[in-house]
Amino acid sequence: MTVIAERFVSVARLADRGLGESYHCTDPRRGAGAPVQVKLLRPSGATLPLALDTLLQHTKLMREPCVLRVLDYGVGAARPFVVYELFDGDSLGALLDRARREDTVVPLELLREAFDGIVNA
Repeated sequence: MTVIAERFVSVARLADRGLGESYHCTDPRRGAGAPVQVKLLRPSGATLPLALDTLLQHTKLMREPCVLRVLDYGVGAARPFVVYELFDGDSLGALLDRARREDTVVPLELLREAFDGIVNA
């Protein structure tokens, strides 16, 4: 059993999209070990950069259906982390990566729906 940031119990490692390592975890503070996604950010450090802290404060208040909800954030073991609601499915980045690997095209309607949601957020 691996514990991240002295709190989150790792269940499985998720795909790394370049911003840092992501893990499917349980959070004992959320009752019955609620599932969450924890992203350990790069670079590491003892504190969050002010701009990132401000961004995460605003993002934590956001309630948009197309944006993963930020549940918590901070620094644990000298590593900044962000806790999101657990998303069960492929991210847009994973979908684009798979299309590139398989030399296929992502349907335009799917891309339009994703980008409309982002713009509305």
